[in-house]
Amino acid sequence: MFTHRVGDGVDFAVSENIETLHGFSTRIGGVSTLSGRESMNLGYDRGDDPDCVAENYRRFVSAVTGGRYGPERIARADQIHSDTVRYAGAPGKYEPCDGFWTDVPGVILTVRVADCAPVLLYDKEAGICAALHAGWRSTVLGIAEKGVEAIVSHGGKASRIRAAVGPCIHVCCFEVKEDFVKDVEKLRGTDFSERHLLKRDGRLFADIAAMNTELLEGCGLLRENISISTDCTRCMDTLYFSHRALGVRRGSMCAAIAL
Repeated sequence: MFTHRVGDGVDFAVSENIETLHGFSTRIGGVSTLSGRESMNLGYDRGDDPDCVAENYRRFVSAVTGGRYGPERIARADQIHSDTVRYAGAPGKYEPCDGFWTDVPGVILTVRVADCAPVLLYDKEAGICAALHAGWRSTVLGIAEKGVEAIVSHGGKASRIRAAVGPCIHVCCFEVKEDFVKDVEKLRGTDFSERHLLKRDGRLFADIAAMNTELLEGCGLLRENISISTDCTRCMDTLYFSHRALGVRRGSMCAAIAL
């Protein structure tokens, strides 16, 4: 249910499940030249030239919105691996958080990722959308649930919400240690942890896409209304930025959605 589009040289993924302006960026189509951050780096905190990042946002937003909006319409924030979801009634930089929701047309909600799962939500009838940065900690803290709760508490309906879990690190590559397992068990219970862990050759691998899917379904979303990208950012590190592949010398991708 995910396809790739190219606009003015910018490659981005979209979900057929989300019937409003949205996109998941890749590494392709930008102007950054710094090693590990070329070319579509969308993270101002990655040591890149700010002018390059600004131009990358201009290109990405133009591609996603078909030239309708520019980067001045973006809502963004420093991300802290939390379950905090803020209302974005206008563009601008907000206090640290890991998600936004809005009912205002033309406000472009953005979250940045580089292995973490970007999750977009949309209730067409209610006219509300959300963008969530779901790393493993935000995931088990319940940021997907907080996003759904924000929409439902303002006139949305869980059974109407469409969700897209974008490109992220998948269970094939997301190796974890026992401390990860203990943290997940503490927050979500042993059964939840065991459902989303794969044991292979004495090693443990976690499935954050499946975790978020279960949490979304638990909120009342219909399984057929949840699309999941099969692209693994670690496996496909020439197309996507991956923290596991590149470490701190890497760029950031962006997921964006707007009414």
